[in-house]
Amino acid sequence: MFNIRLNQTRKAKGYTAQQMADKLTIGLRSYRLYESGHRSPNLDTLVKIAIFLKFLWTTYFVVMIIQNPLENETFQKYVNR
Repeated sequence: MFNIRLNQTRKAKGYTAQQMADKLTIGLRSYRLYESGHRSPNLDTLVKIAIFLKFLWTTYFVVMIIQNPLENETFQKYVNR
């Protein structure tokens, strides 16, 4: 679900995947993995995405946690405190 919303938001704002990758200082392949759902961004990257696309990052963070609560390393760090 996060990947679909990311793709839709990026396209709605008029950015290419390459522009997103450049802005996030990551490779295009890495960015495409986010949009395909094969990889989730870490918290730092998620915040950068939110700032660039101008949306509430917490909304997307919650969606990401709901999608993969046991696999999400960032989420596990906070749960295991």
